[in-house]
Amino acid sequence: MDFYKFINSKAVREHLRKINWSLEPTAAAWLIWHWEGPIEKKLTGWKYIIDETEDCELKERLHCCEVLSLHEFLKKTIKAYKEHSDGFYDNRMGCCYKLRTYYADFSHYDHNMIFQSSPISTTIHEKVLEDLDDGNVLKFEITKQFYDSNAKETATFDPQFRMIGYDCSDEEWLNIYEVFMNQWFYFPLPFKAGDIVHVTSLPYYGPMVYEDSIYEFKRFREHPEDFFNGKTGDETDMMIDVYRVTDNLEPFWDTFWPVTDFDFFDEDDAKSYVNGDYCGINSNLDRYKMILLLSAAIKERLGLEILLSGYNQLKYKSQKEYYTSEIFSKAEKMIERETDDQARTTLPTDTDNQENDKTDTK
Repeated sequence: MDFYKFINSKAVREHLRKINWSLEPTAAAWLIWHWEGPIEKKLTGWKYIIDETEDCELKERLHCCEVLSLHEFLKKTIKAYKEHSDGFYDNRMGCCYKLRTYYADFSHYDHNMIFQSSPISTTIHEKVLEDLDDGNVLKFEITKQFYDSNAKETATFDPQFRMIGYDCSDEEWLNIYEVFMNQWFYFPLPFKAGDIVHVTSLPYYGPMVYEDSIYEFKRFREHPEDFFNGKTGDETDMMIDVYRVTDNLEPFWDTFWPVTDFDFFDEDDAKSYVNGDYCGINSNLDRYKMILLLSAAIKERLGLEILLSGYNQLKYKSQKEYYTSEIFSKAEKMIERETDDQARTTLPTDTDNQENDKTDTK
């Protein structure tokens, strides 16, 4: 079976294929668990591991006991997935539902209403279908809350109404979650410092600038054996450090995981993001321009005075006499010097800028 297809990131998936990176059954099982695809295909992938690969153990790790049989653990996981995903559709009394929709322009929307009917009801589907008509929906999320307890269940669906994710507070489910969450694997990455990336599983965070990953950290370089033998490291340690931009256009450092969810933020992504709705102080175009400046500064060591000048022009763009696109064009040209096998991204045109100026504070 082609286990590469279970990697959320196209960039990481293609890179591992290109270098013919070997995926052991334990790593393949973890990728399937984290993959945002139809649950039926997840179960098929795990069943293939059980039927076609040699059984092995999941080694004891810092926060996780040893699992003697990967196959037996996956059988329990398949059983739990079937029972819980089927039970999510049980429209019994004593619960309500909330709906959130995620869009291709890196935004999301929480529907301001409580649904009393099941997630396959006409009422909820009508709300989702209204968005699907625009062809801009990535996925939607339904949370099921029980009145008589603090228990809740969350299921994620793709635009074809196929369940692609599930989570709940059930003890059996939490035990499975903890085993997967406390695994750690090494995956070679295609990214370089200054590349503009985004997190596929968290699209609403938008573009960010790659700085480095756990595999480049001093504590990994000096003692990689601690990660491989389980002395330290879990999913949160498969991290990437990035720079993001606040609503006030201020850059800041942040960390996300796992590394297999990071993808290049390409030209199509940039157009969707810039033309998307954002109900903040500054437009997505201004935020993206700041990302371009940060990227160019990291890649080419852009002078501090140029970086600050560009920041000031964005921050105080109401002073029109100081507003020019010259600095941002320079940043764009620096990024375009990349070789063909790396990510490219293009600064929107002045026409795009004028259109977005009209909706800066939408």
